[in-house]
Amino acid sequence: MKTFKQICKKNWYIIASTLFLFVSSEVLVGVMVYDQQYFILKPYDSYVSIAVLRVLLLFAGFLISYFCAGILKKKYSPLILSALMLLAVIYRENDLNLLFNYYSICFVAVMLSLAFYYVNYCTDSIKHTLLYIAATITLWGMLFYEIEFFVIVAVNVFLFITNQKSISQKSVKAVNLIFTGISLVFLILKSVMHMISHMEYRHNRNGHLEIGYTESETIPLLEKMMITSEDFGTSEFFGEFADERYVYNLAKIFGYYGYYAGVAMVIMVVAFAASVLVGCCKKQDKVKSVCGAAAIMLVVRTIAALFINFGIISTIDSHLPFISICACGCLNAGLIIGFLFAADKEMITKGAEINENTCSIF
Repeated sequence: MKTFKQICKKNWYIIASTLFLFVSSEVLVGVMVYDQQYFILKPYDSYVSIAVLRVLLLFAGFLISYFCAGILKKKYSPLILSALMLLAVIYRENDLNLLFNYYSICFVAVMLSLAFYYVNYCTDSIKHTLLYIAATITLWGMLFYEIEFFVIVAVNVFLFITNQKSISQKSVKAVNLIFTGISLVFLILKSVMHMISHMEYRHNRNGHLEIGYTESETIPLLEKMMITSEDFGTSEFFGEFADERYVYNLAKIFGYYGYYAGVAMVIMVVAFAASVLVGCCKKQDKVKSVCGAAAIMLVVRTIAALFINFGIISTIDSHLPFISICACGCLNAGLIIGFLFAADKEMITKGAEINENTCSIF
């Protein structure tokens, strides 16, 4: 308990930003639901049940990572993670997957585990590189419009850059360099496929055939609602936008409460992401790159979700932590925050052991 208090005191800003964002978003979204302006599940008790579930998942994710993070460093972790990936593929059409997004949770664990092994000997590097490839290919097939694929590439490039100085074996460097290149090629191909999937042929005013891109029907409606939003109060077009997907819940706050409430939520979201990044930067060098990988998984999703809510991105899905009513978002955020706290626990525990051994010598 003493160690846990030390960790909480050290990471007070992460706790404060998380609770502030979580409570504020639950209240604001809850009032919108209670007003029955939008929500697919009725009556209001359905939302209350989901809110309670989200609270439980946030704490469950934190506790799982905090107490079980060490498992990801074990030699048998690739077997466990491969089994998780297989289950995610098998049950991707399951009704519960709409609520929990098994694949998203699975890949949080995969990315965290691989970060531990990125600088190991050549055999370990090859083994975990193959697991990276398996994760990437699985995402390629399952999540064409999801953000996880981009998260994997971002984590891989980050680990490659940050660990270059600590890798001494040329064979390990070669393996990691090759796969980093493969990841970037996959990313380029995926981006090209996105462009092709939204490409259409149409005639211009002169009757000539030209290539254009399909525009989501949501974007014009989103722009119309944002333009007519009040400083305080509900936009006249909020009712038309209310039934859009939950990824646009932040935009709905702008439309329902007005600009001041919307800007306040954006500030809280940015503060939450910044607190996670600052927490990673303060970690010791031995765990900094691993914690950085964890932060990237959360921050990339958050930035992408902000772009989606402002209409800058419309071809992928990314749920904001807490605001989007996505239960898996709370679980993923809890897993990553718990992992950051577990890194401090490991450092404090090792420091205490060193002190005890030193005292015993004298």
